[in-house]
Amino acid sequence: MHIDRLLEIIILLLNNKTLTGKKLADRFGVSVRTIQRDITALTMAGIPIAADAGCNGGYSILAGYKLHNSFVKKEDFNIIIMALKSLSTSYENDRLDTILDKYLSISDSNLPSIFVDYGVTKEGSKIQTSNHILESCINNCQQVSFKYRNTYGKYSDRLVQPLALHFKWYSWYLFAYDVQKKAYRTFKVARIDKLIPDRLHFERTADVEKLMQEHEQEYYKSCEHILVWCPAENINLMEETFPDAKFEQKADGSWVMDLFVPTAEPMWQALLLGLGNSAKVISPDSYRDTLIGTAKKFIHNYDIQMS
Repeated sequence: MHIDRLLEIIILLLNNKTLTGKKLADRFGVSVRTIQRDITALTMAGIPIAADAGCNGGYSILAGYKLHNSFVKKEDFNIIIMALKSLSTSYENDRLDTILDKYLSISDSNLPSIFVDYGVTKEGSKIQTSNHILESCINNCQQVSFKYRNTYGKYSDRLVQPLALHFKWYSWYLFAYDVQKKAYRTFKVARIDKLIPDRLHFERTADVEKLMQEHEQEYYKSCEHILVWCPAENINLMEETFPDAKFEQKADGSWVMDLFVPTAEPMWQALLLGLGNSAKVISPDSYRDTLIGTAKKFIHNYDIQMS
């Protein structure tokens, strides 16, 4: 993940007429090739960056795009500041505060009126440490090895080419190419243990985002439709808990929710169990039986006899 570097590159180009790729690379301690990829990403995002060759060449933001030392309006700065503050609640990086200060220093806008705090989902120091190691290996195109625990608690040794970190479903995930399985995989960072950077380097794939999208579509093929019944008085709770689900009201006023979920992920089971008697899985039978089994194990921990 390199959002902090991308934002700082924008600030540097706004405050300087031209900067060479080498100067930017030295500034961030990365390769010139990495800077080239960053510039490409910024250009694709709509930032008009010009690249001039020659001894006096380098990168610069088109002059016509700069307005009073700023390329965005007051409202745009508020959105950027909100995004930075939100990111800082789930991803620890000392440079985020520095970049935020830089944005505030070149903006005469007021502080944003919208705040997003992911602190309640923020994972522990072990996850943050793993993220920093993985981020460094991603930027340096360096392979990593680790032990990975799957959903069922089984460990396996992995050697991968890390390509991207992304935050989804309240957790951090690593998208990587598994060298041994010769396939792209997504790993939950919380399940990664004994993470070790490898001495071998690899050639970075050009369009990682496209690969992630394609891999995600394959992942959704393993998901399953779960039908959940709830009484009429609980529909607001269900809509609040599962805002993307499809709801259908029955003749008696009750509701049936169609939830499309990865069946092996315990998070969805926890959400359904947490609803208590406000919801009941009606199909498929296998998923309902899994929930019943999980509930029995939970109750067994408290030595409670079920009738």
